[in-house]
Amino acid sequence: MSLSNHCQRQWPLVPKRMCPTNPSQSNEPADSPSKVVLSSTPSLYRKAFYSLGILFAVLLMVEALCRIVGPPPPPAADGTVSKWHTAPDGQTFWVVRGEGFNDDGMRDREHDLNASPGVHRIVCLGDSVTAGRGVKKTEAYPFYLESFLSQLGLPVEVFNIAASGWSTRQEATAYTQIARKYKPDHVFLGVCLNDIAEMHNNLTAPPPAIVSSLMRHSALVRTLIGAEQRQAASVRQIFDQPDHPAVRDGWEKVFEDLLRLQRETQQDRCDLSVVVFPFRFQLETDPPPPVAQKKMCEFSRRHGIPCLDLRDALIPLGPKAMIDDSHLSPLGTKRVAEELIRWGRSGCVMCGLELTGVEASECPRCGTTIER
Repeated sequence: MSLSNHCQRQWPLVPKRMCPTNPSQSNEPADSPSKVVLSSTPSLYRKAFYSLGILFAVLLMVEALCRIVGPPPPPAADGTVSKWHTAPDGQTFWVVRGEGFNDDGMRDREHDLNASPGVHRIVCLGDSVTAGRGVKKTEAYPFYLESFLSQLGLPVEVFNIAASGWSTRQEATAYTQIARKYKPDHVFLGVCLNDIAEMHNNLTAPPPAIVSSLMRHSALVRTLIGAEQRQAASVRQIFDQPDHPAVRDGWEKVFEDLLRLQRETQQDRCDLSVVVFPFRFQLETDPPPPVAQKKMCEFSRRHGIPCLDLRDALIPLGPKAMIDDSHLSPLGTKRVAEELIRWGRSGCVMCGLELTGVEASECPRCGTTIER
């Protein structure tokens, strides 16, 4: 192959005038050093720059798409999540500080330390479902409970002592650290099924600031993480795999915390009741058997703790009772408050079964003696 052909094949971007047809046509002496010819092929750094630019553009388009069809950002908090206490068992315990939250860090109004004469104090312990995530503060079920009871002429004061991410572990600690000083007469412990399914997550500290920021500002991150979907899937495991080691461990931890709370309230001569919230799929067509509610209520009643399954009260509303997989809509929170009032007026003191018209001396459902 001649030098001219070699030049044209190997260096196609080099002008032909720079490639001699043969050695004799070259103006350079035979022993002169070869000239360095710079190729116009992009450098490695330029390629990397172009690739990053394309990747950034693709991510922007995907982010825009996720903002249209992906999950919405979590409701904006009126304050920042902060550590407050370390619970006696060494786990992290937190409240929320900022506008819209009281001095105790709760999404509630301020309360005097001492109750007015004749006023019955009720504490609603729970997580984001009780706190009313996704609805106005005045639409959380504890607010409706106080409003409805007051309309009936009953002197009551209801406390909303709840925070997102709490499990029964933090709720039991919240009773001793926050509720106890107000000397409540009755405590409703709101149990959400994710307390069992994701106990190991609920016992950890709040997510790092960078993760929280990404979850709030990036629809793509929310879609990739899919926290709500993972939570629903893990809750379904309670129904589909009730004997799974993780499920059994979750139940054991919840029961341990419930008994701890019972001991604390008994010490203060305060009545304790449990209310169990359903997940949305339990209100839709063809739901699985309520094995989780049954297990929770059977354990509670076995230890003398009244327990109410709210699923039956919310089924007539269907999915309209919820705003997402686990949180109640304003329609759902009103229904919960109404059901608690019915429970206290005409339901079995242990299981909540409607006893109007029942002539037996014992509750047909749980066998509790009916006091006339």
